[in-house]
Amino acid sequence: EYSTFVVDHLPPGGNWVGRVVPLGGSMVIFGSPNPNGLLGQANVAVDHSTGPTAGNVYLLSTVDPPGSDPADVYLARSTDNGNSWSAPVRVNDDSGNAWQWFGAHSVAPNGRIDAVWMDTRDTGQTVMSQLYYSYSWDGGDSWFENVRVTPAFNSTVGWPNQSKIGDYISLVSNESAADVAFAATFNGEQDVYYVSVFPDCNFNGVSDVDDIENLDSSDDNSNNIPDECDGTGPPAFYLGPPVWMGLMSIGL
Repeated sequence: EYSTFVVDHLPPGGNWVGRVVPLGGSMVIFGSPNPNGLLGQANVAVDHSTGPTAGNVYLLSTVDPPGSDPADVYLARSTDNGNSWSAPVRVNDDSGNAWQWFGAHSVAPNGRIDAVWMDTRDTGQTVMSQLYYSYSWDGGDSWFENVRVTPAFNSTVGWPNQSKIGDYISLVSNESAADVAFAATFNGEQDVYYVSVFPDCNFNGVSDVDDIENLDSSDDNSNNIPDECDGTGPPAFYLGPPVWMGLMSIGL
């Protein structure tokens, strides 16, 4: 059953309780970018920070929403240990019918949610994807402008015994950034790659978190966004020439 998401939680001294979580659509399998594989799995992450979002539980997945859009990334939040869940929020901000697949997320020690996924919006081809990134400082209520992280690659190149690319994307967040491992075919074969993604509203190649901590930027309202960027809806990752910056193959 791919249309129902259930998260179990164990109350103190009680028994396991399952809750159905509406996530804006059904999990996607056997789609065009990955014909014989999943287009992503549901991911659960917990906020271990000491701030206002501490204890939040987040469920994120690529889903097939109603209508003609084949795949979007949605996130739902629980603020009561998984007993109840918010309405889902869409993470990707495109307005077309592109594929956003292999969605994954993690939570930083300071409460920032980092999300990445594969995206076909810029190529217009279902087999040509790029890694995209966004992040949220307010518990997933709002997300910064989606940003392209990598060049395009063909997800149908280098198939092994099945018509699918290696599963899936994994990321771990620290205070300043998120470390991402993912499969891609930049070299004409399937390899595992690493990249670091981070908020960088002023395009200086340094995480906003580090800018504020090092007093290179002020944050008078303590919202984790440098004051020079407040209200501008800035891109969230420093691309710079070349777009390959920070990308490293760790495959064979």
